[in-house]
Amino acid sequence: MKNFTVLLFILVSPIISLAQSWQVLPNSPVMETVVGGYRNHDDITFCDENTGWICDIGGHIFKTEDGGDSWTEVADQKGTSFRSLAFTTCDKGFAGNLGPGDWVNKTSDRNIMYSTVDGGAIWSVVENIPEGPQGICGMQAIDEDHVYGVGRYDGPAYFIRTVDGGDNWEVKNLEDFANGLVDIHFFDIDTGFITGRGNDGSASIWQTTDGGDNFIEVARTYSDHVWKIYFRDRMNGYANISNYDGSEKHYIYTTDGGLIWDEKGYTSDTRYEGLGIAFFDEQLGWCGGDNTTWETRDGGETFSEISIDPGYDDNINRFLRMSDSVIYAIGSRVYKYVDKTVGIATVPQVDNSICTITCSPNPITGSAQITYTLPEDGDVIVAITSIGGREIEVLVREKQKAGTYTIDYNPDYKLNFVTATIGSGRYRRSVHIVRED
Repeated sequence: MKNFTVLLFILVSPIISLAQSWQVLPNSPVMETVVGGYRNHDDITFCDENTGWICDIGGHIFKTEDGGDSWTEVADQKGTSFRSLAFTTCDKGFAGNLGPGDWVNKTSDRNIMYSTVDGGAIWSVVENIPEGPQGICGMQAIDEDHVYGVGRYDGPAYFIRTVDGGDNWEVKNLEDFANGLVDIHFFDIDTGFITGRGNDGSASIWQTTDGGDNFIEVARTYSDHVWKIYFRDRMNGYANISNYDGSEKHYIYTTDGGLIWDEKGYTSDTRYEGLGIAFFDEQLGWCGGDNTTWETRDGGETFSEISIDPGYDDNINRFLRMSDSVIYAIGSRVYKYVDKTVGIATVPQVDNSICTITCSPNPITGSAQITYTLPEDGDVIVAITSIGGREIEVLVREKQKAGTYTIDYNPDYKLNFVTATIGSGRYRRSVHIVRED
């Protein structure tokens, strides 16, 4: 049996002031674990300092026109899993779909890409993509003509590009060396990197210097995937490793523009899955993923656990560097880092301890009872999710009066541990449930 600590989720305040100048953008959309079993937005892009978009695999796209202070939903497509975004101008953009599969929301949409010419108000299917790719996980607009993409993270592995602003698309099958592709970063129309998983099970990075005609492997570590890749300048790049085997979590980095990559560990937390990564400068950086964020202030020699979003957990999936002084991040919400303290009002935290959830017995060998207390009337969701965030079952989804409730819990799956979460109005609490065979 493994031992796990109870995770308590604190109330989300309307406005929060954070240490290290990280700010929760208070009006940003919330991606909750208990809604769809998925905990982070998937991509973020801006066309200028004010106008940007985020998307998630729940089929939503949101737009901001004031640097993240407010957001408007511009797409809500059931059965679509928006995974990636790329805008060539503030009007013209593309959204990649994860494609069919038993994902969080059981995606049924087979259209791998959508486009807009009015800033996201209307999205239309891109119908001129040759057959082959089944989804687009990573995408980048290099200029108004060149847009490149890769996918899917679980295969098939394809590179996709347009060199005329989307009038025509080319696809390249990369299954000779990869069985899953995740992310992309290009410096110009010729030179760039793609990340994913090799056919031999390695987590790898490949480089092209001819716009995607040819790729060579430049980094390999035996794990699961190289997930998100990030360059703070032309020479210094970083990529987080996603692995599920309970081993030390690590990232790889380059200081010579991607020719040579070295590896560093940052946490041995077995609950943690590496997702996003960013470095503000040579010393200060972050590795993001499930539940928390790990920060280094000495160039990766040591890391400490921090909480950017104490209300919904961080779950940082991607960082986006906007300038030398501003970085955005997306997780359960949208976050912003600046190089100096920005005036943000602070409001008192509500006492979230009056909302509780427990499981007895815990560990369990068969059936158990989940008991929770509601401090006020409200819409209630009680859900069971895997430690990686995948929804297993919803136990309660209804309006309930304030009070204490008990659910008979009889799991019929074989996971060693799961998370039971209650979400109601202003309150949110969770508990890990350990299973003994």
